[in-house]
Amino acid sequence: MLGSFEAYLQRYPDAGLQPIEAALRAKQQQNVADADKAMAFKALKNKDAEQAAAKFTEVLRQSPNDANAIVGLAYARLDQKRFSEALSLFDHARTLAPQRQDAREGYDNARFLLALQRGSAAERENQPDAAVMAYQEALSLRPLDNGALLGLANALLKERKFSDAETQFQRVLNQSPNNADAMAGLGFVRLNEGRFDDASRLLANAKKLDPTRKDIDQGYNNANFWGIMNRAATALNQDHLKEAITSYQQALQANPNNKDALVGLANASVRAGDFPAAAKTYYRLTAANPNDDTSWIGLIKAQVGEKAPQAALSTVQQMPLGVKQRMEGQSDYLSELALVYYAANQPEAGEQYLRRALATAGRSDSDDALSVRLQIAGQFMEQGRTGHAIEIYKEATQSHPNNASGWEGLIGAYTRLGSFQQAAATVRSMPQPS
Repeated sequence: MLGSFEAYLQRYPDAGLQPIEAALRAKQQQNVADADKAMAFKALKNKDAEQAAAKFTEVLRQSPNDANAIVGLAYARLDQKRFSEALSLFDHARTLAPQRQDAREGYDNARFLLALQRGSAAERENQPDAAVMAYQEALSLRPLDNGALLGLANALLKERKFSDAETQFQRVLNQSPNNADAMAGLGFVRLNEGRFDDASRLLANAKKLDPTRKDIDQGYNNANFWGIMNRAATALNQDHLKEAITSYQQALQANPNNKDALVGLANASVRAGDFPAAAKTYYRLTAANPNDDTSWIGLIKAQVGEKAPQAALSTVQQMPLGVKQRMEGQSDYLSELALVYYAANQPEAGEQYLRRALATAGRSDSDDALSVRLQIAGQFMEQGRTGHAIEIYKEATQSHPNNASGWEGLIGAYTRLGSFQQAAATVRSMPQPS
């Protein structure tokens, strides 16, 4: 109708009819807008957010303050997860129509979802403090929302605020006892706290609830491994050596190349007097990390313990040049090497390394190095070389004045020589701790 009326006015202009033309045009535009809105709401209902947004945008080009179209576009933006735009649109709709419940509810939803989005983005960017603030804002709107509670708990876990994280994970479990995410999160809290048995139990339950999560499976394996390691260390500290060895072997079944487990097994074997087993373990450590000084010295000590000095000398030849150069400045290595050469019936080389060990001990020493030199001194005493033993004992009393073993050896050596006055003087010169 409008087209015919416009054609008539073009042919027969009449100022009196122009208001009618304007009214018809406005009516037609309104009809188009209403049709677009109807199509937009239908698309929104059918979850076609793109089509809905396009239609609502077209309506707003013609009528920028159409509250229905603004609210509709805002809900389309919610579906598109464009929460910041949705929040702005709902806020505008609230200003235009304060009484609209859908605008108020949409505004709260958009604000909540935007806070969750910011929290998730902050977690991905490794900004746990920003994530905590975002999730706390979300919880101020919906205090019992599990998603926000889990987000906050995980952010606190990354900040290593384990007690606070536990509180939030527990809140989720109080509402949803079989929530796999909360159960796993609490398991990771326990794992970080070193409560490995609790961690293993929680992660095992989470694994049953969600078998697809690889991080839960890895966490469960870690909890089991470190639980075994913890029991092994406790047994070793309490001198329950058989139990310690068994536990370290179990740990290595779970993680065959773990250095901590290998070192623990080697130490337990040495303390149990099983030097061949200790040597085998140290072989594995040197093969895995050829530049680790402690593994090489451990291997040499184990070979000395199993009375295999030739094997120890062979080990010295196999050591990387850089390791050998570093260790030749350490008194424990030089002392051990002196012991090896004496045991291999090469006294000249033994004497050479003993002199170097004594010189080095004056600058830097350790209890282990002292123990080896005292062992050499003991052998000298058995061989009747009391003078050589006295030299070692004197150095021991100077470098380790609070260690009673050196003083005891020196007094014993003087007594064996019949030098009772020197023995008595040595007693009087001892520090009170010794």
